[in-house]
Amino acid sequence: MIRVYKSKWPEPFFYEWVNKNHIEYPDDYNRYHLEEYLSYFNNKCVFCESSLSDMKLMVGHYRPTNGALNITNGHFSENHYRWLDKDWSNTLVLCVECHRTKSNRFPLEGEFCSPEADEIDLTSEKRLLINPFRDFPEKHFLYDEEGIIIPKTKKGEVTVEVLNLNRHSLIEGRRREYSHFNRVCQAFIDNKEDEGILEEIIKQISQEAPFAGIKRYFLLKMIADDLIPYVQDFTPYLRILRGRNPITREDIQNKVAKEKYFNNTKKK
Repeated sequence: MIRVYKSKWPEPFFYEWVNKNHIEYPDDYNRYHLEEYLSYFNNKCVFCESSLSDMKLMVGHYRPTNGALNITNGHFSENHYRWLDKDWSNTLVLCVECHRTKSNRFPLEGEFCSPEADEIDLTSEKRLLINPFRDFPEKHFLYDEEGIIIPKTKKGEVTVEVLNLNRHSLIEGRRREYSHFNRVCQAFIDNKEDEGILEEIIKQISQEAPFAGIKRYFLLKMIADDLIPYVQDFTPYLRILRGRNPITREDIQNKVAKEKYFNNTKKK
């Protein structure tokens, strides 16, 4: 899972789609607009990073809009979060499996906000499901070479559980993508002057790339281990380290060292 930078959807198009209910099952007339819509979400599930080419994607909501179940205390509210049904900030694209698994579950520490709460009041909720538009998922997860996603925070742990992010198909998909990415990186390590290989690495960690999260994670480790030099072309995809500030090799080494310590501590 990676941070998704969702730009503003042209409102006339968005509300026309919602009102006509043509988002999930488009006809030939509006198929072009579906493709345009999906491009706002990098043509992949915002949660598991499965791509459009691998499975059907559909429109859903971050906060469920047909009743919500807080799985941390068992409370169910049939009124939450109906008022966000057509709210662009609550709209996302996800795969059928994540949609089915997530269902109407919305884990919180504490209680639901007041009905009809505005965006400011919604921020008072202590949500435990990672929002890829507001959170940095990279802060909450590690990965192993077999494709397993490893939570390192409570938010990460709950998110993995709610979305079943370690289901077999995802583990296999991440393992397959990482294996290919690792071969590309090894080729670059052997020939650091090959700009074509460098361009392929950048393509593999881009927003649109399937399972970019695991690739970025291992790229950071290779940079920290002096196997691959840090180049500025990596910066847009590694902003997690220092926001808009310049990234240094020391930043990367510090991040990787902390993650190694966490991983070793958890194994004991």
